[in-house]
Amino acid sequence: MINQPALRAGHQTDDPETGLTLAMLSPRPRARAGRYERCTDEGPDLVSLHAPDGRFLEASPAALPLLGAAPEDLIGRRLHDLADLSEREHVSDWWWSLGDGRPAPLVFRARRGSEVVWLECSASPTVMCGAVT
Repeated sequence: MINQPALRAGHQTDDPETGLTLAMLSPRPRARAGRYERCTDEGPDLVSLHAPDGRFLEASPAALPLLGAAPEDLIGRRLHDLADLSEREHVSDWWWSLGDGRPAPLVFRARRGSEVVWLECSASPTVMCGAVT
């Protein structure tokens, strides 16, 4: 028999037969998650999630004012594709250096249409669903 978790107020189950759920969050952590989401959705900094090869998987709305591209337009593009031609090798080298597991800062010139802008990045690899991102 499967041990069923004790359900408290605010919990929902995905499977009423077993009581198991993918995310059993109480209202408090759910509210906290909403605050974090608000920070990324309304903040001035671009927050993004990337595949191991550098392709954008997600990007916050700040992409539009910073890069001149809507978040959905970045999906599938690599970070170094945004860099000025003279910076692409530097950005690519930085990206692959993240494989050692340590956070690393980067400052580089990027293209926003015909304009060149300076971007400052910080990244660290994370593991999600068994894959490094």
